[in-house]
Amino acid sequence: MSKTTTTIQIAARSDLTSALAAATPAMRAVAVCLADIRGRLSPTAAKRAIRKMPAEKRAGFVITRHLNQALELAQRVRTVRKMPRRTGSRPWHARADQAKGRAALADRLQVEIQQRRDNHVFEALRRAARWVMKYGAPGGTNWNIAYTVAGEAPGYDLQCERVYGVYKGAYKGWAANLDVHTITVPRDWLSRVKRITQDGVVKERLILDAEYLVRADDDTRTVYRVLIARRGPGYRAVVETRYISCWPFGVTTLHATERAALSAGVPDEVRRREIVARRKEIQRALEETYIDARDADVFASLT
Repeated sequence: MSKTTTTIQIAARSDLTSALAAATPAMRAVAVCLADIRGRLSPTAAKRAIRKMPAEKRAGFVITRHLNQALELAQRVRTVRKMPRRTGSRPWHARADQAKGRAALADRLQVEIQQRRDNHVFEALRRAARWVMKYGAPGGTNWNIAYTVAGEAPGYDLQCERVYGVYKGAYKGWAANLDVHTITVPRDWLSRVKRITQDGVVKERLILDAEYLVRADDDTRTVYRVLIARRGPGYRAVVETRYISCWPFGVTTLHATERAALSAGVPDEVRRREIVARRKEIQRALEETYIDARDADVFASLT
């Protein structure tokens, strides 16, 4: 598509927008209705379509007086609809996916702020729990999220219930297991967990609560007391208290006691990343030194 053609199409769309804005609401409704007619846009077909429109949409529209203007406007709408949206436009299925995404975004924006936050916590906890726990019994899986109240401790309750409407045919009426996950966390769970990890999972454990304890004297690590849930035998969850050391470069280690967390040696992953970072720093310094020396030679040659 040439640049001239694109300019003409943009002008046509702009003119149509101005014409629709200047028209009355009834004229706009009639023009769009006529543009949707399949086949040739004849006056007879236009009159038939206008008479089928609801009276409130065409209020003030007189066929004998406004029909020609509506036909002209409808033809311009048809012409613009046939134009490509833009150069290199994506296929129809990609545009359909984008439209679905916009519709989903509009639905989310209509939800109240507190409900959006609760939905975000629910999705984050469910995603983390699916990474850690066993789920997917024949009868299905139910996820329930609750917030702690004063004096209540976080927890992870995993129960199996029997349901009888799953199997059909010869097995109709047989019981099927349904795993029910009830996760109880503080209302500020996201802010507590994100100080340690972004997804709420450390060493295949789900963090239910985190409390800052101390930062090491050598500033090498920060220790948190955490309540975690791990996968037990079968459809079971084990909740226990552990200690997490947060090291540089996003490295974390899990310990049974606070003393072990404070006395643990530097992980090999941290050492490897420190070596890589030091090499990059040396390389950067050498490049800067080379540039300075080259600039000095250039200045010396000019003088």
